[in-house]
Amino acid sequence: MKIKIKITLLFTLLVTLIILVLGVSVYYFFSLNRKNEFTERLKNRALTTTRLLLEVEEINKPLLRKIDSFTMNLLFEEKIAIYNHKNELLYSNLSEQPDSLNPDTSLLNKIRLHGQFRFSAGEYESIGVVYKGQLNHYVVLATAIDRIGRNQLSQLKRILLLSGLVGILITMLAGYFFSINILRPLTRINRDMNEISFQNISRRIITDNKKDEMSELVNTFNNLLDRLEASFNNQKRFIANASHELSTPLTAISSQLEVALMQNRSDKEYKDVLASVQEDVIQLNKLVRKLLELAKAETGKGISLEPVRIDDILLRAAQDVNTLHKNYNVYFSFDEIPEEEALCYTYGNEELLFIAFKNIMENACKYSDAHKAWVSVAIDPAKKTIRIKDEGIGMTKEDLKKVFEPFFRSSKAEQFSDGMGLGLSMSSRIIHLHKGEISIDSQPGKGSVFTITLPSA
Repeated sequence: MKIKIKITLLFTLLVTLIILVLGVSVYYFFSLNRKNEFTERLKNRALTTTRLLLEVEEINKPLLRKIDSFTMNLLFEEKIAIYNHKNELLYSNLSEQPDSLNPDTSLLNKIRLHGQFRFSAGEYESIGVVYKGQLNHYVVLATAIDRIGRNQLSQLKRILLLSGLVGILITMLAGYFFSINILRPLTRINRDMNEISFQNISRRIITDNKKDEMSELVNTFNNLLDRLEASFNNQKRFIANASHELSTPLTAISSQLEVALMQNRSDKEYKDVLASVQEDVIQLNKLVRKLLELAKAETGKGISLEPVRIDDILLRAAQDVNTLHKNYNVYFSFDEIPEEEALCYTYGNEELLFIAFKNIMENACKYSDAHKAWVSVAIDPAKKTIRIKDEGIGMTKEDLKKVFEPFFRSSKAEQFSDGMGLGLSMSSRIIHLHKGEISIDSQPGKGSVFTITLPSA
């Protein structure tokens, strides 16, 4: 079901309930008022008749009955009966007493007990009241049909039903056009969304700059497109760079094998070719492993996080760097070693953090003449701060903007040493995967300082 139909139905249902409550309330209170007013008229008529009979000496029963006959058109099918203290019929305005005015003793006693009692039988509405005379208490019963009041009530019912139906119809039409007007921006947004594909992902949905929910939806969608476009562009660059990096050793391997097979060669020449091919294969294997590690850090799938000691990981990474590269030296300093061992822990994946720290340490040593790096650790209850400093070639402001992109290498870095440009990109992904932050303060020719913050466990 479409939203505009839902809005129309809900709007119609709401207004219908309001109309129904108002209609029922008007009908109920009008009916209650009619009944009270008619009962009051019956009561006054009964007491007036009783006073005339008991207090006016000139009026006797036949005369009173004749007077009542002239006024019976005021109350349709009016019947009045007066009973003395012995519950004997003292007077009736009819020559023949109907069954409704021949009550049993219990009803008369109930009227005497309460002073007044209302009851009904079919269309007849009745009231019994106690009239206190000079010597005795009399019970007066009056009954009649409120034809005028019931006709007015029936007419009111028809008016309310007709008005309600017309109101519901108007509500449905108004709700439908109202929903169309409300959803018109959403319809336009939906149309614009359908026109956006990967071929024109740079296109954005234009808003009216209104601070409403529709504008918030459009802004959220545009932000999503920004992230998707950035992701697509990064993917394109990654694929292009990966293809280039993979093709280089593969081309070298293919060329060397092709040259070797062109003619017969000595064993030494074959060994030289195989050794060169082996170097290219090792380089290719390193590249593939780096790409797999980068993909793992990028997605975060299959990674379990648990409390790990940050100082142990840093020491192990430094030891690994010093072992693999004999001319590299990584020095440690702790600002303050906490007394509580628990403060040294953070939630993370030990292997990934090891890769991130090792990459940064290797970079720090690789791009400095002395091949030295200094690592300092500051630990407090809220976070762990690691600083890795080198005195290498440094980076320009333009380089700092791209340093964490896969395969990026500055012109100075390419001149200084070999590499693939994946280490820092991978480290950045791993740090952010652990909800940490990484920043660089660098000056060309003076070195760089990498600052890493990780939340405490």
